[in-house]
Amino acid sequence: MQWKRWIVTGALVCTLAFVGCGGKDGGNTTGPAGDSKAAPAAKPTPGSLAALVPANTVALVYVRAPGDLEQKVRQLVGKIDEDMVEEIQLEAMVGQVLQGAGEHWDPSKPIAIAIPLPADGQDMDEALGTMSMIFGMKDAAAAKKSMEAAIAKQMEGIPEKYRPKPEEQPKILVSGDYLTMGRGPEVKRGGAAIAATAPDSDIGLRIDLAALVARYRKDIDKGLDEMQEGVSGGLDNMPPGMEQLGGMFNDIAAWVKDFVNSAETLDLGISVDGGNVEFAVGFIAKKGSKLDKPSHDHAGLAALAKHLPDGMPVNALLSMDMGGMMELLQPLMEAGLESAPEDQREQQKAALAEMTEMYKLLGNNWAMALTMGDKGMQAVQIGDCKDGAAFVERFEKMFTVGNAMSENAGVSAKKSGSTTMSGVQVHSYEMSFDFEKLMSAQGRDAELPPGMLDGLQGIMNTLFGGDTMKVQVATVDNKLLYTMGDAQVMEAAIASLAKGGGKAPAGLQAGLDRTGGKPTFLLNADLRALAQQIIPLVRKAMDEKIPDAPKGGPIPVTVWGMHDGRVYGGGLKVDVGGIVEMVEAMDK
Repeated sequence: MQWKRWIVTGALVCTLAFVGCGGKDGGNTTGPAGDSKAAPAAKPTPGSLAALVPANTVALVYVRAPGDLEQKVRQLVGKIDEDMVEEIQLEAMVGQVLQGAGEHWDPSKPIAIAIPLPADGQDMDEALGTMSMIFGMKDAAAAKKSMEAAIAKQMEGIPEKYRPKPEEQPKILVSGDYLTMGRGPEVKRGGAAIAATAPDSDIGLRIDLAALVARYRKDIDKGLDEMQEGVSGGLDNMPPGMEQLGGMFNDIAAWVKDFVNSAETLDLGISVDGGNVEFAVGFIAKKGSKLDKPSHDHAGLAALAKHLPDGMPVNALLSMDMGGMMELLQPLMEAGLESAPEDQREQQKAALAEMTEMYKLLGNNWAMALTMGDKGMQAVQIGDCKDGAAFVERFEKMFTVGNAMSENAGVSAKKSGSTTMSGVQVHSYEMSFDFEKLMSAQGRDAELPPGMLDGLQGIMNTLFGGDTMKVQVATVDNKLLYTMGDAQVMEAAIASLAKGGGKAPAGLQAGLDRTGGKPTFLLNADLRALAQQIIPLVRKAMDEKIPDAPKGGPIPVTVWGMHDGRVYGGGLKVDVGGIVEMVEAMDK
């Protein structure tokens, strides 16, 4: 059924469109990824396993407990398709690799795959052909004996001249309870720093970026130089008014070089816990490099969470230098205005200038929440503001200039009044949309099927609870409040600031705990609650026969990014099992 294809993705699009992400940071320098919960935490690997890892390893795949992982994957896959469960036979696959020694394999011990750094003159495919696979065994010595006997039996009857060369035959080595086999010339084993610890995930991957950069330094520098030359050459042929893009592209090229020169390691992790699947990434910069820099105000960002209302299904925290971002984007936006009609160009540039100055008055830390209902979208943003009075003044100028610019295009914006709530002055604004003018301005009015305009207006009315979008703006000390929807949302935000806040919404607090309280970006959404809110609205606006989302506990999705000194990380955690169960219940 068509509704099943968009039920979950539609909710995610709505949430991500509201919050956005990105940022410039500033705080304390820390050590490797294991020091921060937001990146994949690192734990020591067994010494006997590390002793078998070649010293020239550039990437290590690590499966922490393969038997346990198999059971968790089978349980999760069973929620999606029971027929697929029997296809997951890890023991049989490992038995094929171990060539007759599968009975000695211990599924409770880690499996590792060590990928060597390509030597000079060797390509990556050749290097992959000499990678080492390391298995934990119940009796490694017995397993080695069995494997060597199996290999010898395979060679029986094959003339010597047709047998693989000695360096091409598998080599079997044992260290404690671990066994490895690899091909190619024997190499020094043990002592690889990359193998001392591994991401504490069901499946982890660690890459020695510094070694890769050193190996391919000439090729990388050549590629970066060619990229910059190509950008410069392209800018020389740009139409008039686009020259200012040069500075922005040069900044991007400089950042890419800083990234390459700063890179130390990259960790990737995948974990399964019941119906939850988590993906995490951690980038570690070299100590003292340009990316080893102070992190942002973690405490200030997390403190904003306690001012968000409870019960809204979407909550987010964001640290971003709004003014810096606008300065970065302004040349690109101004260049785009050159194609606007001449009589509108100056108005648009004036509105952009006001917007840029307005954003410079904002701080870095923001907390946001969103809900949907019969009254349409209700949302709140609470953030740091350097000068509240100046911000309101700039906001009204931007609104005035923007309205004069956009009325001919079908968008009308006006200030609807000011009032006082608990001693705080609140400014209210309204925006309305004339879709006939909007389509006419784009030259698409003749393409629209009958009734399309009424349908668009119906969707707009459903989204905003009427034919206008209502927003309120207020400042309290050094905090800016921006709300959408009913005035009660603003009243609640003012009251929260007055009493010092309460508890962070449960889902958001869980995300804060997951990131060690050090996110730069954190989004938590309850997909069940969103579906319960959005489905009736879509059914009303589009006359679709869509079943209601069933009642039940939260189905969370959490997305985060973080920076703490030289540690950068991010991740996604989704209750896949909960999503499947909800969709199946709706399909009955």
